[in-house]
Amino acid sequence: MFNPCNNKPSIMHELEYKDLLITVHGDYYRGTSDTWEVPGDSEEFEISRVTVGIEEIDITELCDNCMIEIERLIIEKYYR
Repeated sequence: MFNPCNNKPSIMHELEYKDLLITVHGDYYRGTSDTWEVPGDSEEFEISRVTVGIEEIDITELCDNCMIEIERLIIEKYYR
């Protein structure tokens, strides 16, 4: 999937969440380091959609209350 906002393809990661294998589509931002003048930005994974199954059924709205937790799990599993 292509993200028109930043002209690059979206990243896809698989994650087992509450006994369900989901595919999370989104963008990873590495963040920046602190400097003497400016505090750094923290890393984040911004979800664009969540799908399940080989048919890629979109369940993004069902995951609305757990997006922050899923984003945290993606960062821990794939970026640390």
